[in-house]
Amino acid sequence: MSYPILPLSFYDLTARFHTQLSKRDQLYISGYLGRDVIRLKMDEDRFKSKWGNTLLTTRWNHVYKKGLAGNLLLIYSKYELEAEASREGVYSSYAGSSIEDRGLGYEVLHTWGNHTIRTGIRSTHHQFMPRTRHDQVTIGQNAFHLQEKQELEAYENNLFVEDEWKLHERLSFNIGLRGSMWTSKQGNYQSIEPRMSAKWSFADDWALKGSYSRMNQYMHLVSEVAGIGLPTDVWVPSSQFAPPQQSNQWALGIHRDIVPLGLGLSVEGYYKDMNNIVACRPGTSLLSGNWEEGITTGQGKSYGAELLLQRKKGKFSGWASYTLSWTKYQFDELNSGKEFFAKQDARHVITLTGFYKPSPRVRLSAVWTLTSATPFYVPRTQYLIKPHQSVGETIPVGTTHAVNAMNMYGSANGNNTLEGLMVSDAGALDSFRGEANHRLDIGIQMIKPKKRGERIWELGVYNAYGAGNPLMFYGKQDGVERSLYKVQWFAIPSVTYVRKF
Repeated sequence: MSYPILPLSFYDLTARFHTQLSKRDQLYISGYLGRDVIRLKMDEDRFKSKWGNTLLTTRWNHVYKKGLAGNLLLIYSKYELEAEASREGVYSSYAGSSIEDRGLGYEVLHTWGNHTIRTGIRSTHHQFMPRTRHDQVTIGQNAFHLQEKQELEAYENNLFVEDEWKLHERLSFNIGLRGSMWTSKQGNYQSIEPRMSAKWSFADDWALKGSYSRMNQYMHLVSEVAGIGLPTDVWVPSSQFAPPQQSNQWALGIHRDIVPLGLGLSVEGYYKDMNNIVACRPGTSLLSGNWEEGITTGQGKSYGAELLLQRKKGKFSGWASYTLSWTKYQFDELNSGKEFFAKQDARHVITLTGFYKPSPRVRLSAVWTLTSATPFYVPRTQYLIKPHQSVGETIPVGTTHAVNAMNMYGSANGNNTLEGLMVSDAGALDSFRGEANHRLDIGIQMIKPKKRGERIWELGVYNAYGAGNPLMFYGKQDGVERSLYKVQWFAIPSVTYVRKF
């Protein structure tokens, strides 16, 4: 059975400003503000989730002399997530998470012979609020109130150098090195990140490309390792419980330009290993408890290949791509220590993108995407262990005590409730896959030149033919029976206005 999402809203605002201060100086300012809101009613339960991003970037470009220029950067960004859930007369809760960044940096670009060297330094202050919560649960005459709030901060400093070296007209390299330092009360860390890429044009219309890069990430985006619900991702800093994540990625590809047809064809394969990846233990919520106790670390790997056919010329342009990939995780504390497919494991992805310009003032676009089913964590059986209950003695899911406990806190793998300890048995974390989803997004741009710049109106439809793609799955208890329900997307119209000066 499916429940459609009707009350849904979102908006995005983007602004850019550019001015020439002098012959050697230019100023660029850009900003972005976006918010998404979903309201959902499931029988007696009501849920609301909203999240959004704010971004402001200022760049001052100064040309010292020919071949030598510098950029001063000021960056501000903020991500916020809020979630509310309630059932009249039973419970009401609010939870939120945010991360706010303020950064300052300076970069220098120097062209020297066959070398283009870019170097710079950047410092960022991160402020985290991994959880805030206000809870009120009422059962009979008993009322319980919780209020928790935590703020964390950290400083990240980076120094990098990169050299684009054209050794020969058919052979070029990009070699870079980045050093970083992370400082916070939770721990201090340093890292060195080398990267390299090469391109060899061994014929007029053939090219071979290869690359290697190492990356360290000090901020962890933690979510359910195979979750089935709405977005509740939380940013947390590196600590002794969650060391910096590290990855090594190799890629090798070949490209051919089919000049007479105006086409480009490329095939690329990649392999990526990951260490210290962070996940939320099934049955725990980072928004309702100590986040350090709710996470675990492990390792992973991702590999696959992409085929891309692209057309860039003419009134009709676009591309078609097919990706075949695998993503696997392994955590000592999850899935009995066995390797499993992660929720990012979408085996097949097909994308068809087309643009058509019947005239300089009209542009049509269409994007069709097909993504194969991804794995989810779905409890198969549940039971409640009461405080006075001996080991091995279980209470069926359909009992009154079990239903009351799940109504208050939901099913969980080891959740403490007023009635005791709710335990789930789900088998392997990747034993259930959702549904393949597909959709068509269409749009039309109407462009009108003005005395200064131009005006653009764009009308679009997301999921134009209303495919019932799943947004989330959730379980529902009916006596001793427990069913899985799907909440799905439908067509979403959008309007965009752009004014260029």
